[in-house]
Amino acid sequence: TASLVKTFLFPDIARRDFTIGFAYVSKIGNDFFFIPFAEFSLNRYKVGNDSISNSFRTTSAIAGFKLGKSYKVKVGDDIKAFGFSINPYYNIISTDPKFFGNYNNMLGETNLAPTFHTLGVNAVLDITHVSLFANMKQVLNNTNNITNGDLKGFNYVIGTLISTDILKF
Repeated sequence: TASLVKTFLFPDIARRDFTIGFAYVSKIGNDFFFIPFAEFSLNRYKVGNDSISNSFRTTSAIAGFKLGKSYKVKVGDDIKAFGFSINPYYNIISTDPKFFGNYNNMLGETNLAPTFHTLGVNAVLDITHVSLFANMKQVLNNTNNITNGDLKGFNYVIGTLISTDILKF
């Protein structure tokens, strides 16, 4: 996405300097799965070449679960994987205090909260090496003093992910 606000609210599509997470896969029957997950990331936002005055950093923590169903279908001699999942989650995005000035300026506001709290849901349809997703979230902060409509209320990102089988282990 080209929008700095969208990448701020959805850190999973931003440039991330460090990410660590945990997920536990639990099968329910043959085709259903339940995956509780948690993730922590360090994120960097930069506009232009001036790395000091046009950048800020955040930390992001997310926790939720993924509930889905998978299918295996034989197409010719190959077995193709299909599936869908829904992932409700809670996300906290916190800005490093030394970047508050840049953070407010780059997002076009004068007094943003240092931490954003959001509830979201990510719906995913997987077709072999292609995923279609709709990631939707509600900002929980008091946003009365925010003028940018993309930083308050309901937000979403819709997109695709394409993977390849270049390396198989």
